[in-house]
Order: sequence, then structure tokens, then C-alpha cells
Amino acid sequence: MSEEYLKWHKESGIKVGDKVRVLRQARPKELGWYMQDVSPCHSINGILKVREDQRERGFVLDDGEFYPYFVLEVVESKEERTYKVGDKFKSVLSTYLLVECSRMSEANSYIQLTDMGDGMGYWYPIRVESKYNITQEEFSKICQGDEDEFELIEEE
Repeated sequence: MSEEYLKWHKESGIKVGDKVRVLRQARPKELGWYMQDVSPCHSINGILKVREDQRERGFVLDDGEFYPYFVLEVVESKEERTYKVGDKFKSVLSTYLLVECSRMSEANSYIQLTDMGDGMGYWYPIRVESKYNITQEEFSKICQGDEDEFELIEEE
């Protein structure tokens, strides 16, 4: 892995939630990319959503494969708010603290909210993009069907 690769990875501006086109097959260790073994690419010219940013390993797309920044072209950038551990939310009933975002596998992830009034913990099985963040789209799913809506308390 090279520091140069990480610099350009970050500079690419590609973010989780963006839709990207796969331009070509990457080669192992190309331009300092970490990956040594590269699977045959079946998504060339396909438009896929960025699911995870694995930094030195590249970006994980909808197909579950890793891609370096230099074979991707942003087609649609989505400015999506992410929430992080430590964020506070208020609802009609109480104030909650986002305590944990856990992603053990694609199918096994959840967040934990703690009621700051009584200390009770609540776990919601929803897709977590990374160990510390959850997207606004996914967070909104925890209150679908509930009368209780959560709203972020902005820290000043």
C-alpha cells in the first residue's frame, strides 16, 4: 500500500452512496492499490452504488467486489447525511444517544440507541455502512411505522 494511493483515493471525492460506472478492470497493486488478488470484473460499464469505503482496499460496490478509485467514474453523487456514535436524537418521548453501530456481516448489523432519561437500550437491526456510521436513509427506517420520529440534536 502506498501513501500516494491513499491521498488520491481521498482526493477522488467518491463517497458511500454515490453511483459510479466501472470503467475497466484494475490490475493487482496498480498505482499503489493494496489488492494483490483481483477477481475478473464482470461489471465493466455497469453503474453500481458505493456501499463501503475500505480505504487501501478501495470501494466496495453493490456487487460486493473491491474497486480502486481510478477505475470508477461518479455518475450520480449523493450528499447523504451520516450519523455517528455519540450523536444525540430527540423524539416526542425522550432524548436518545447513538451508542453503537455494529456490522458483523452484510446480513447481521444493528445500531443501539440509549434513552438518556432512563438508560434503557434499544437495538435496531438495520444495514450499517461501517463500524461507526449510519446513513440518514437507513436511520430513517427505524421509525417507519412508529408514531415516534427521531430528530438529530445539532451540537454547536
